[in-house]
Amino acid sequence: MLLFAPILQGQQQPESILEKVISIDRENQPVAIILNELSQKAGIFFSYDASVIVSDRLVSIDVKDTKIKDVLNLLFDKNLFRFIAKEGHIIILLKENGSLPDTTNQNYKQKPFINLTGRVVNQKTRKPIRYANISIVGKPIGTISNTDGDFILKVGPENKNELIAFSCLGYLVEKIPVDQIKPNDIILLKPASIFINEVLVNPISPEMVLDKALENINANYFTQFMMTEAFYRETVKQDNDYINVSEAVLQILKSPYNNLSRDDKVHILKGRKIPEVNPLQWIDFKLQGGPKTITQLDLVKMTDTFLDPRFRNLYSYEINRVIWYQGHPVYVIRFKPIRNVPFLCYEGEIYVDRETFAIWHINFGLDKQGLKLASKLLIKKKPRGFKIRTIKADYVVDYRQFGNKFYFSSARASLIFKIKDRSEKINSLFQSTSELLITDLEQSQIRRFPRNQAFLITDIFTETIDEYDDEFWGNYNIIKPGENLVKALKNFRLKK
Repeated sequence: MLLFAPILQGQQQPESILEKVISIDRENQPVAIILNELSQKAGIFFSYDASVIVSDRLVSIDVKDTKIKDVLNLLFDKNLFRFIAKEGHIIILLKENGSLPDTTNQNYKQKPFINLTGRVVNQKTRKPIRYANISIVGKPIGTISNTDGDFILKVGPENKNELIAFSCLGYLVEKIPVDQIKPNDIILLKPASIFINEVLVNPISPEMVLDKALENINANYFTQFMMTEAFYRETVKQDNDYINVSEAVLQILKSPYNNLSRDDKVHILKGRKIPEVNPLQWIDFKLQGGPKTITQLDLVKMTDTFLDPRFRNLYSYEINRVIWYQGHPVYVIRFKPIRNVPFLCYEGEIYVDRETFAIWHINFGLDKQGLKLASKLLIKKKPRGFKIRTIKADYVVDYRQFGNKFYFSSARASLIFKIKDRSEKINSLFQSTSELLITDLEQSQIRRFPRNQAFLITDIFTETIDEYDDEFWGNYNIIKPGENLVKALKNFRLKK
């Protein structure tokens, strides 16, 4: 508990010190400094739990003759905190029994947002580009195109004069003003496979590049608590049929990258789940951890084996090529396990910025040996007599740049299992896909969520809703459902 002692002593307190009027003008100062100045000017004590409040969060405030309670509401989200005045003290407490801000009903969610819709396609082939990035230039607000290249981006009125950037690996970045994007527009991206051969004149080892990437984490990634808004979707298919679709808008409290002892916290703001459609009689296919588990694909923080120097002897590395990526020269490091490693190992690629050594992108999956070992680790329970084999386990992780910092932007996990049982005449492929997209972020006010509102690694994602309509999400940014998924959901509604 931190206490700020006032310089002014012995002054008579008003009936409620929260009603006391004060003026203050400060720019980009830590919350602790602002509170200390308020304490000195008003002759009061502030008390708060430093393990909950981010006291080094920078804020700007300029108010005149304003009640202290209104000043505190400017400094702290009133949905998260409550203020108690007692004997010259103002105690700042986290609302343990309250709720995190459900922005569905807040004013800025009711503003007339601009819906930008369209399809991102290859300029030459006119084929859709899947998983293209669509974002407001210079701001951490955006989405990605779906498997059909379609997108929807909801832009607040304050951003109506901004540029929208469309980008994808292997294409030139296209920037278009908001007011020039027509409904259901076709966005053409020009292919640009540019190799920077001259970089290889001065060879650098892949191990050295990875060492530099780890050394520069504190410089390249946020070292303060960040609150992100995110969209999460998980689907389960049996053979060619969807049997489960679950989605949610999340808040993810990202802990600093220089504090690896704290994990990221997840809170579900709004979610829905389509109940299982024609599920297999003997299999209850559920993903444990859901949105909490996929946050662990932030490998810059989690450093899986292929990034961890302690396990480097299990892998072979090579700089496969050097390319332009997001307007930057980037090393593409290819890695794979050495032969006959009796551990769960991966193979894939890591994109490392040549100038900053920040990691932009990682795509990886289990090799053949890893797939043989995977079933025991990935499957918690299975019916007696059933044979379950892991066919595929692939992952994609992306980072974006905001200012001079990088942040965990999106992740996708795809798992396929072969399930057989002769006695029950069952021979099916089960495919689960989990997608996470960060749609916005800002510096956080808190270090943890209220205890009763954090999603745990042991939880099963089971938010439910009856209707599956486009208006459900309001002005939250999401990944637009692909055409096949939309058809499956329509079929489900017809069967009910």
